[in-house]
Amino acid sequence: MAKIIPISSPHTTKDKLVEATAAVLARDGYNKLRLQTVADEAGVSYGVALRKYGGLRCLVKSLGASPAFWPPASELLGDDTASLSALEPHAQMAAFFKRSLRALLDRPQTLDILAWEAVERNELTKLMEDCRVHTALEFFEHLSGEVPEEDDLSTVVLILAVAIQHLAVRSRNTKSMGGVDLTSDKGWDRVERAIDKLVEGFFTLYSDSSAGG
Repeated sequence: MAKIIPISSPHTTKDKLVEATAAVLARDGYNKLRLQTVADEAGVSYGVALRKYGGLRCLVKSLGASPAFWPPASELLGDDTASLSALEPHAQMAAFFKRSLRALLDRPQTLDILAWEAVERNELTKLMEDCRVHTALEFFEHLSGEVPEEDDLSTVVLILAVAIQHLAVRSRNTKSMGGVDLTSDKGWDRVERAIDKLVEGFFTLYSDSSAGG
């Protein structure tokens, strides 16, 4: 069972408001997100919420940048960046997706919010996505070795990112998909092995095509 990581320890009013934003989003979605609702959830007045953040955009941006909501690059890189850099380029990239998956599974509230994003789109969902793109770019800046420089790589990254997010979200209410147990480490180990093979396969195809001229 995934552990629950709280958005923050609400030591300050600003912390409470960010935590309340996450709670309202996870429960009600983006279309029902209102500053008054967030203020009520945090136990503060509308005026206080407005003074602290000025509106929903700033609140959502603060939530999106919160390490408790979305794993930062430092978490995905880990403590031993030297060991990561020593891996083959395909293994480094696969590590990003595998670590992202495990980090998301530890953030069930985040998964509930991602589920809402699949059916509701507005300017606030774009703000959240921008925060996630920044994290990915920051991680990829640390990749070493020869990385394929072609348009297909960005598509592969997109497909894998969507796939791991979808699987993680579905694990909230689905026990298995395609015969893969989404409730056990054994099942997620299978997913991770598949990620390794998919990324390595793409890098191998790129290497072969480059060698062939």
